[in-house]
Amino acid sequence: MAGLLEINQVGKREDFADVIAMIDYKNTPFSSMCPKGSEPVNTIYDWQMDAYDDPLLGGVIDGKDVVDTDYVNPAARRAKAHGRIQKFRKAFMVSDMAQNVSDVAGVGRRGEMQRAIKKSIVELKRSMEATFCSDQVSQADDGSTKAYLTRGAGSWVSNAAGTDLPTPAAFVTPAASIITKTTATTLEDDLNAAMESVYQQTGQQKDFDLLCGTALKKRFFFFCGLGAKRCFYRAVTQVQPRCRQQSDHQYGRLLARRFRLSEIDHVVVPGQGCAGWCLSSEYHEWSRVPD
Repeated sequence: MAGLLEINQVGKREDFADVIAMIDYKNTPFSSMCPKGSEPVNTIYDWQMDAYDDPLLGGVIDGKDVVDTDYVNPAARRAKAHGRIQKFRKAFMVSDMAQNVSDVAGVGRRGEMQRAIKKSIVELKRSMEATFCSDQVSQADDGSTKAYLTRGAGSWVSNAAGTDLPTPAAFVTPAASIITKTTATTLEDDLNAAMESVYQQTGQQKDFDLLCGTALKKRFFFFCGLGAKRCFYRAVTQVQPRCRQQSDHQYGRLLARRFRLSEIDHVVVPGQGCAGWCLSSEYHEWSRVPD
């Protein structure tokens, strides 16, 4: 019997949902926590560091005048540190016909450029997150094959001063503040010892954020399973669950991070340190691809 069946229809329109689903919603906690500093005015940025002298015991004899040997240099422990800037760029191309003619589901006509801009800004921030949390060493631009590179947190949090713009020896991170064990062999005592070292340096009990990989984050739940009552789990509605670890010296919030160029995990003091922005979220359009 002749007839028209759905499977034989010609010219059926595609049933496209008017949306594009993004399956990737990874956060950038380090970049989000960093206060935004002033715009750089040089490729090398400098800042000063200082420390208090150790406390002294004893007293002053009544009536005794100050002598030359009593004087001290109040700036003797002051030192200058340096860092380099780095330029991040994301280049993309949307043709005039792709922008002005095509009507793409979830984008619409004349929407490809705007979508590309928004997507590229997120991708740039992720590249910055990965760089800031890496062990990348800084380098100078040689005008040929090497670009300016900023120093990653893993390079700053090191017991070595570094080769390019080295850290002053008195301000290098103490070895006791660095855990060199693998994730599988790290114990709660190791974390307590590192937090104790941080406390010995700063003398302050503050909340810290540990930016770590998922394997180390699970390790904290292992500590909880061993009966460490100081650690508790709190479910949140965002992408990642969070956990807090309390040691004898500090509180710590665990934040899993996805963008890791090394296996180094970092403890961060919220609000300390900053990122300087130059030409933030700026883009340029060309009518054609430059030669």
